[in-house]
Amino acid sequence: MTFWGADTNQLTAHGGLCTAQAQHLGQIAAQLHTTVVSTDWTGPDAERFRNDAHRLLTGDVAQLVGRLLETGKQLTREAEAQDLASQADGSSAGSTDSTGSTDRPGLPSPGGPADELGDVAGEQTVRVVAEPFGVGAGPVG
Repeated sequence: MTFWGADTNQLTAHGGLCTAQAQHLGQIAAQLHTTVVSTDWTGPDAERFRNDAHRLLTGDVAQLVGRLLETGKQLTREAEAQDLASQADGSSAGSTDSTGSTDRPGLPSPGGPADELGDVAGEQTVRVVAEPFGVGAGPVG
């Protein structure tokens, strides 16, 4: 039985990217909070704006930062666990023979139509898009 796993180098790189971007987003949120509270603006609209900004930055944005940090850690843990499991049984995922053919019976070789579409063996790729003050996810394509 052949076991297929993720590309652990890509998992580790993506985990690092999630962590770095979470830290960057946290820095931007802190700078924005400082700017909002130090702006010379008074009145009910100013208070409402400050309260809304505070709620957003300490709620939704802080939650997103936390989720990105946890995702980065999880991806790194998954990559490490997979590397350890692969070392223990001596297997390597994604190997090819001398002709460049994959050892994935019934599936196209990497770089074929399935890779271009992001859909291999019925698994649909999902792209996560960060939009200002919100996160959306949907199928690629």
